Formats: sequence, structure tokens, C-alpha cells
Amino acid sequence: MSQLASRINKKLLTMILASTTICASGVPVASALFNQNNVSVQAATVNVTKVQLTALIKQATSINAAWHTANTFKVLQNTLVYAKWVNNTRGIAQWRINDAANKLRFGIKQLSPAKAPVALPVAKAPVRQPITNVNLWQVKQGNFSSIAGTWRLVATAHGSQGQLRSGQTGQLVVANNRLAGGGLVIKNQALYDAHGSHAIAYTLNNQMLAMYVIAENAPISWEMVIQPKGTPNNYYVDGKKLGTQHDLIYLWNGANKTVQIYAR
Repeated sequence: MSQLASRINKKLLTMILASTTICASGVPVASALFNQNNVSVQAATVNVTKVQLTALIKQATSINAAWHTANTFKVLQNTLVYAKWVNNTRGIAQWRINDAANKLRFGIKQLSPAKAPVALPVAKAPVRQPITNVNLWQVKQGNFSSIAGTWRLVATAHGSQGQLRSGQTGQLVVANNRLAGGGLVIKNQALYDAHGSHAIAYTLNNQMLAMYVIAENAPISWEMVIQPKGTPNNYYVDGKKLGTQHDLIYLWNGANKTVQIYAR
């Protein structure tokens, strides 16, 4: 392992993207590389139970790979391998459980949304995209005024890789500081469901805003992605391309493993 570690780049992503096989000590290589290179992941201030670690693993497992860059999703997968190893090892030290939870939290928080490819126009004249007034930065701060209104359910799928189908009814109702529907309420930068309130993690780029529930003891994991009109997407509803003429919200419910697409 010492020879392998000396060849590994000191940068965090390169270390974690290493193979996740088990080294001679019985610890997954991804974790060993964290420790040998003195990479510091903030230590837990409160001991994590295996029940909490199991819930965090469940949340990480439900995250949709299609919405994130390959490198950052690979980081998550490697931290997930380590966390599962810790969780399945009887009599393992408490510091190791805390360590696995910290690394898995890091794996979730560092996720970066995938940038959809932008097609070049065939004609000489520029292609006009629909104009949107959605302000993703304001939404991230809890100001929903730019997405206020009623969003209509246009497609549903079972499982993160299921086929989107139309024909179901539903809506999201968004006020200036509150979003409600689909089994949740978001306000004051927290998500509320049948099990209480949960902190939200965000990832933002110039094309979309993704929001996740990050509390490892949350019974339900959630993922919501807001895409303004004109943003390329890979949605096919009933086998037909959805298009970019509407503002869209993608909602993942980890309890029943369903995907819902709403349009405004």
C-alpha cells in the first residue's frame, strides 16, 4: 500500500477515485488513501450509531447518477463502499463508524450537477431559446418569487431509471417563500415531510439547482432539481422528447422510489 500511496496524486478527487477493492488490512482502498495522505474530513462531534449510518447509506444509494458528473458520483460511490464495509463489520470501533459517516456526508455534499450538452445551431442565425425569469440563486436563499405559481405534474416514473409516463394528476404550489406538494413542504431553507423537518444541501450551476435532504436519520430521502426553460434535458415522456419550452422541476421520493416531473 505504501508504494501505491506514493504514486497517488495528493488531490482529493484523485485519491478517492482509486479502486475500491479491499487492501491487506481489510479496509477499502478508498478509505486507506484518505488516511495515508493525511486528508482531513471534519470529525463528528457526536458519535454516530449504526442505525444512523444505515439511513445515510440508504440516502446515498438512492441518489440518481444521471444528474451528477461522473467524477463526483464516483467519489460518492467509493465513500459508499467504505461505509457499507464499516456497517457490515461486527464489533468495529466507534471512531470508524464516525469516520464512515463523515466521509459519506462529504461524498453527498461534493456532488456536482451534470451539465447537459448544448447543441450548436445548424443555421447561421442564432437559435432563440425561451426566456425565463427563474433566479436560481434567489431560490437557493429561500426566495421562491421567481418560481411562484402552480406547477403541473406532467410525468411519473417508478425507479430512478424507469420510463416516464403521462396521465397522472398532481401539482406543486409555490408561493414567495413556500413550496408545497408531492408529499413535502420547503420553507425557510428546510424540507418538511411526514417525519418532521430536515436540513437541505444544495448544488447550483448556471443551468440548474439541485436540493437534497442531508440528515442521515431522515426516513425519506428527497432530491429536487429546478431547470429553467431553455435548459437542455434528457426527459422522454411516453417515448417522446419533453422539450425545453417550460420551466421544469424533477422530484425524487426515496420512500416509494418514484420520479415526478412538474412543469410551469
